[in-house]
Amino acid sequence: MGAFLEKPKTDKHNEDGRGNGLAYGLASMQGWRVEMEDAHCAVPGLPGSLKNWSFFAVFDGHAGSGVSAHCAAHLLDYIMGTEDFRKGTEDNSAEGVASGIRSGFLSLDESMKEVPEIASGEDKSGTTAVCALVSEKHVYIANCGDSRAVLARAARVAFSTQDHKPVNPVEKERIQNAGGSVMISRVNGSLAVSRALGDYDYKQVEGKGPCEQLVSPEPEIFVEPRYEGDEFLILACDGIWDVMDNEDLCDFIRDRLQVTENLSDVCNQVVDACLNKGSRDNMSIILVTFPGAPQPNPEAIKKDQHLNEVLEKRVEEILKDDPDADLQMVIDVLQGDENLPGLPRGAGLSAKHEIIEKTFKKLKPEPDEDDEEEKEVNEALEKRLAEIVKENPDADIQVVMYLLQNDEHITDLLPGHKLNSKSSEVGWTASVYQDGAARLRALGNNEWLEFSLTPQPPYHVVHVSTFVLRNKKKHRKLWSKDEEEEVTLTTFVLGSKEGWFDKEFWAKLQMDWDFRPSTVYRWWCNRQYQLMVSDQMFIEERHVTLGYELGAAHFLVHRFGAVKFIGQENWIVRDGEKGNDYLSLPSVYDPKYVLEAIDASGTSLMYEGLQNMIELKKLKWLSVADCKYIDDYCLDRISAEYRDTLEYLDVSGCDQLTERGLSAIYRLRNLKVLCMKNLPNVDHLHLVCLMLEEMKPHLQIEVDVDYLDVEILENPPESKFKFIDDPVCGTTRKARKYLVPPRYLPAGRKKQDNEHGNIQKEPAEQEMGCPHSSDS
Repeated sequence: MGAFLEKPKTDKHNEDGRGNGLAYGLASMQGWRVEMEDAHCAVPGLPGSLKNWSFFAVFDGHAGSGVSAHCAAHLLDYIMGTEDFRKGTEDNSAEGVASGIRSGFLSLDESMKEVPEIASGEDKSGTTAVCALVSEKHVYIANCGDSRAVLARAARVAFSTQDHKPVNPVEKERIQNAGGSVMISRVNGSLAVSRALGDYDYKQVEGKGPCEQLVSPEPEIFVEPRYEGDEFLILACDGIWDVMDNEDLCDFIRDRLQVTENLSDVCNQVVDACLNKGSRDNMSIILVTFPGAPQPNPEAIKKDQHLNEVLEKRVEEILKDDPDADLQMVIDVLQGDENLPGLPRGAGLSAKHEIIEKTFKKLKPEPDEDDEEEKEVNEALEKRLAEIVKENPDADIQVVMYLLQNDEHITDLLPGHKLNSKSSEVGWTASVYQDGAARLRALGNNEWLEFSLTPQPPYHVVHVSTFVLRNKKKHRKLWSKDEEEEVTLTTFVLGSKEGWFDKEFWAKLQMDWDFRPSTVYRWWCNRQYQLMVSDQMFIEERHVTLGYELGAAHFLVHRFGAVKFIGQENWIVRDGEKGNDYLSLPSVYDPKYVLEAIDASGTSLMYEGLQNMIELKKLKWLSVADCKYIDDYCLDRISAEYRDTLEYLDVSGCDQLTERGLSAIYRLRNLKVLCMKNLPNVDHLHLVCLMLEEMKPHLQIEVDVDYLDVEILENPPESKFKFIDDPVCGTTRKARKYLVPPRYLPAGRKKQDNEHGNIQKEPAEQEMGCPHSSDS
């Protein structure tokens, strides 16, 4: 499962070239992914006697970039090194060339097992591959995985490869014959492609050949004769095809080729359009044009320029009507405008986000950061203002300006004519923190104001407040002492003679801030979420001092979770009885404390917090029930971290979990009991249960559906879920209201009765999978 950045990386790598009557351009972009795992290769003229041949390839890596980079560097050498390929090129035998390409793929996959990083198990990555060898008479296309090649001829799609997905009947049959299964359209519920180079964890079935494994390295090879009507060939990874189909992409490229002959620029526009359409993956594309490709023509160029002018004008009109509109709002308005002339075919407005954004930033420029000289002036003004405010708390603007203009240090840095150059039409505020450092900022543009002695209109100080705050800072680290800090806050504000609520005064504040209740609420929710994330980040000092076991215990109990150590009968909770509470946890490393069970149910545990629960070698029991931030990525990490020890897992009520997350449970080798009730995002829980039961026959599954009911299997119920906005997570997700069901808790762990609010204890004999019960 891939992870994503907070904002996409849009820097692109480009190449252009010509040879053998062909022209090519390529573009690759990291996008939203944390790592760039794609690779490519373009050779317009092969070495030796094959100068009239060209080679192009795109590799889409997963679980790392090692294999994709290695294949990009060596695949062509392995193909050209096969005997079949040499004979095929000498005899002009298409069958021989195709056989050589196949042998090259298989030889490369076999040889990569000896690469040190792969042989040691450090690199477990894999890659799809799509490549094309272009001769004078044929185009040889090889595909292994879900990257794709498309050939455009005579203004239509003449050929396209088929993606190798685990749900394809042929692929599924091979996977099942190798002892695997297809869960949630993935090999063993994990890998989304059924053919790939690398991925050696899926190629270890004894008694099966390399093309009979769970994941096969065998390419599917096609031979297409060349015709005069051939226009272009596209090789691209699934980050492109996820949001554009064959016809749309060909239409868009054909449209762009009539506007520019720069092929890498066309590829850049494709990548940008796909990003704007919502692609979240790495994106790579190679465009190869034949002599019959569309050429730029003046009429198409003129129409494109006219469209750009119309868009610039419309953006200006939208901002004039609504000065507070942001970029996304402008795009949404344009998206609903049916009068825009001649949008590019295949991509529409998504292809014009660049001109829209450029116009928007031109009309609403972001403030530039202060240069060093300006920074020095600001610091001097800040220091002097602090002194003035402290010495003259009732001073109005005239007094402040008089004192500033008679300060030799200030006038040396900022002469009087510059100090008076700006009017005071924008309101100002000043605050003094700790040692009296004052900040005088213009609201809205974040620049220092320079006031005139005779401001128009004449503003004056209307309010002065001074506060002294004493705050006792408590540390989460038990080995650190509490500290006390004193904060002095002084504020003074300007108003007009007509009063503070004068409409003209507020209008002159020119603030960009949106104070609508819904916006403030979303900001507050996002702020709370970010505080929770930062609160759960890994603290190395804690684990160095306490060790991994006690470090995890401190982290969980402090957040109202519960833990149980091997050899102890009672659970440690934050507000428990004396001896079983938070304060009873040792504050230094003690090897006797080894975690056996964790109950994090109902807590705010999230992905970042799981880093504090690593290296727990004896953990058998884990409950994350009703944890609203536990999602697929969390479960993927849990299944990897505790794959050899965990025997009981409860994920009930985790409404962000989907089938993809549950598919990772197969990694837990010793799991005996799995409780997963009330999972609103899992539409086909009965199928997930059947697949898990098939893979783990001895696993006891506790769910709130009868997954063995034949009627449910034949007529699955319609989804009753709806999409809602989650302002805290910042995403749109499926959810429904539900009552928290009774669930198994380890003996001695207190729970609150849902109906009467009574605190009860559950006896050990009623437990299932209890870590300290007699049969565990």
